[in-house]
Formats: sequence, structure tokens, C-alpha cells
Amino acid sequence: MSSTQIKSNLKAARESIAKKDYLKALELANKVLSFEPGNYNAHVFAGVSLLNLSQYSESENSYRKAVSLDDQNPLAWQGLVNLFEKRENLSGLKEASLALADIYSHRFFDTLAALITSNDEEKCFVVIDKYVNFAKSKGSQTQVSHSALGLISG
Repeated sequence: MSSTQIKSNLKAARESIAKKDYLKALELANKVLSFEPGNYNAHVFAGVSLLNLSQYSESENSYRKAVSLDDQNPLAWQGLVNLFEKRENLSGLKEASLALADIYSHRFFDTLAALITSNDEEKCFVVIDKYVNFAKSKGSQTQVSHSALGLISG
């Protein structure tokens, strides 16, 4: 498969996800992965598709593979946040939320150092706020306390 075909399949997978045709998107992502197993976007698209097909374990595996390929790209972490929210997995949500907030905070400070305006600081706070609110609504008092301590200590 040529790089042009890979790009074409990834574009078609993204469009299939937008149309909520998750089976087609998964098929296209897997096609790319059969030729290029280390394709970050194909793993993310597979994770999105599998999540929406209620194949949660496989979705997590796809997202984690993407993270192993590029842990500073927020897409797979965002997918894990969505997965863990849907599964009401507070410990997984904490891990993914903190990683995502860390990415956004680094981007913010890198951007600040370069004197360029950015909205990554806001994204960082939104992710943390979303996590804390989720912990408050779904977790026990102990989990809520631990979630707040985890955010303070990292």
C-alpha cells in the first residue's frame, strides 16, 4: 500500500467516523494497520470505532498502542478519557486526565515561552475540572479525596 493509499484510507476512516459508520471506519483503520502497524492515527480511529461498537477492551488496547507510539499527542488520551468516562472507571480516568492535562500544560508553557497566545491552558483546566466533577458524581468520598490528592501531587 502506497503512502497515498494510506492517506486515502485514513481520510475515508475519519469520514466514516463522522457518519457514525464505525464498522467501515474500523475496517479501513485495520487495513492501514495491516500495512503500517505503527500508524498512530489508524490506532486512534480503531479505538474510536471499537468504543462506539461497545468493544471496550479492544478500544482501550488501540488507544494504548497509539499512546505507546506518541504519548505527547492528545488524541489517544482524549479517547481514553471518553472510554473511561463511559465505563465509569475512575482510576483509568485519573490516569488519562492527568496525562492529557500534562500535555496541555506543557503546550501552554512552551507557547508562553515563545510569546504566542494559546488556549491549551484553558483545555488543561477543563480536563481537570471534568475529571473532578466526574469523581464527585460517580465516586465514593474516599475516591473523591484521592482524586483531589492525585491532582495536587501528580
